[in-house]
Amino acid sequence: MNLTDPRTFIKPVILLLVLAALTFVTSLRGETDTKPFEQTPVWASGKLYAILWMQNSAEYQAVARQAYAAAAYQLDKALADTSTTALDETTGNSALKKPAVILDVDETVLRNTPYGAWTIRNQKSWDQQDWWEWCRLEAAEPVPGVVDYIQTAMAKGVHIIYLTNRSDKVAVATRNNLASEGLIPDPEKVTFYFKEDEERLGGKYHETNKIFRRKQVEKEYRVIQMFGDSLGDFAGNGHLSVMDRRALVNHNQSRWGRSWFMLPNPEYGSWKESLKDYQHLDQAESFSKEMQALQPMK
Repeated sequence: MNLTDPRTFIKPVILLLVLAALTFVTSLRGETDTKPFEQTPVWASGKLYAILWMQNSAEYQAVARQAYAAAAYQLDKALADTSTTALDETTGNSALKKPAVILDVDETVLRNTPYGAWTIRNQKSWDQQDWWEWCRLEAAEPVPGVVDYIQTAMAKGVHIIYLTNRSDKVAVATRNNLASEGLIPDPEKVTFYFKEDEERLGGKYHETNKIFRRKQVEKEYRVIQMFGDSLGDFAGNGHLSVMDRRALVNHNQSRWGRSWFMLPNPEYGSWKESLKDYQHLDQAESFSKEMQALQPMK
């Protein structure tokens, strides 16, 4: 090879220019946005950063503690004002009923991010059997702030209602997990409702519907506060669109931070399902819907 001859370098340079041009044209066509999910980096789905944030950030801890501290601060006022209730599903004279609070379990009381992290490391999707395996380990840790809140509420005579979409197939494990973390200080003052209870009470179960279980609670208790990580933990009985979900939040603006307390969950939930109209899509289709939902700068 003659390094002094300029022609030696012409072909490699031309090849590099052609490759660069092809890459640029491909990006303009948007072909990189439509490649299969299997070829898309894990971070592109958002799940990796969601779990990293919940497991490692001080900000997550601060937001969770803020929610439970605000609720504890409001307890005495909520107990004193017997004319108010946190439930839409209210009948009869609530003032005569015993006070209670309703809490969702997953990502509201117990943290399941180790299961999510395991799915990423093992390149797996959510699976029912794997999920039950995780639940039966009884290893979920409490959400920051919840233990102090539960103990404070119970000391003031408030009944604790755990209203969860976990299956009753993991009921024993769920109770054991909560008890081991100090979240069932007095078993006589704690009631559980699992997802199968929705249909037993006459409703139709789906992930956004807890209405019949809330109605059952209301028969005996005056619910003074509610906690969840998804809008369906508070109200609504159907698959609401993105816009309808926002409207529901605005309609109940006087309740947030007073009787309704939302915990952060960027990993999963009805917020994410609403982006794809609650359709059962494969990973590539779901990713495409999520990309379409983005609102980029103009």
